Amino acid sequence: MVFHSFSLDIDNVIVMQQLPKSQPTLPHRNRTRSSRSRYNIRMNILVIGACPYPSGLGSQVYLRATAAALASRGHRVRIAVYGWGESPEFPGRAAALDQASQPAIPDPPHPENTALARARLWGRVPQRVTSGPNRRKVLDDLALWRLLRRLRRAEPPDAVCAHNHEALALAVAAGFKNIVYFAHNALAEELPWYVSGEERKRQAAARIGQLVDAFLPGRASMVIAPHHRLAGYLVLRGCPRERIGILPPPADPALLDLPLLPPSRMQPCPPVVYMGNLDAYQNTDLLLRAVTRARELRPNLRLTVISRDPAVIPGAEIIPDQGMDTLARVLSDDVIVAIPRAGWSGFPIKLVNALAAGKPIV
Repeated sequence: MVFHSFSLDIDNVIVMQQLPKSQPTLPHRNRTRSSRSRYNIRMNILVIGACPYPSGLGSQVYLRATAAALASRGHRVRIAVYGWGESPEFPGRAAALDQASQPAIPDPPHPENTALARARLWGRVPQRVTSGPNRRKVLDDLALWRLLRRLRRAEPPDAVCAHNHEALALAVAAGFKNIVYFAHNALAEELPWYVSGEERKRQAAARIGQLVDAFLPGRASMVIAPHHRLAGYLVLRGCPRERIGILPPPADPALLDLPLLPPSRMQPCPPVVYMGNLDAYQNTDLLLRAVTRARELRPNLRLTVISRDPAVIPGAEIIPDQGMDTLARVLSDDVIVAIPRAGWSGFPIKLVNALAAGKPIV
């Protein structure tokens, strides 16, 4: 999905939360698009991410794209996140950041429309930015909840965009109304990936995830799912069907401008490229096994891993991820993009970017 279309759709969804209930409830995905929103309403919008920010992880990229899309439509957008994020000098490394250390959105379309609110930092910052539950997040979530309470009293927003489960839980706990929940995945499918050990522990994590999926999304005024299967799952878990819209994340606009690859640069055996973190849910072990099998037929097959995580992977070339410049440089060549994730509920940003660059995906 291109950024312009995403900004129009998300603008209509957010604005409709302020309209009388007699208005249409959701923009239809197949409706003919126009260059303007159906409404001319300017709002104060709070975008919540229970995560370190900024970061190159997919959830944070999606959050940033949402804020940028709303700011481009003329809304005043404030992003509320943890008190730390990715170091500007050393991608992948964590650093304590203050309000003024980085802009809310890099190169914002309307700088005057964007602001950043950081929760108080308690304790020591971890060495790296990672995904998933950990003890550190308990302190960060509590600090973010206190920040949200202050923001609600000082400058109540017209609407709240809560990205992922924790942000929705904190928004509800802080007493916000008009919450639009951006569902990134099903917790029942994601949570077991972070549990090591016996199968019964993973099953218990899945049951906990199912309970959260059944209770939490229904507390939002509107739910945005990235694809039909997750939307259907949430309906089966009890979320009202009329509150769910389907809107995939946008591709980075820079990747849409990559030039077509001339035939002279085509390779008989193009390298396989993996882009992203190396956490368990990415299922990179499957990729390594597949490449090993493929090399039985193509011994010269190369594997390139672009990641901000420090790693030594036998038989793979590691390229440190320095942001969009690295991604655009690699995707401008003749490559095959590998996405080994086996989970059904998420929507990998790397998939959107690979499609935008016109690369084959396995």
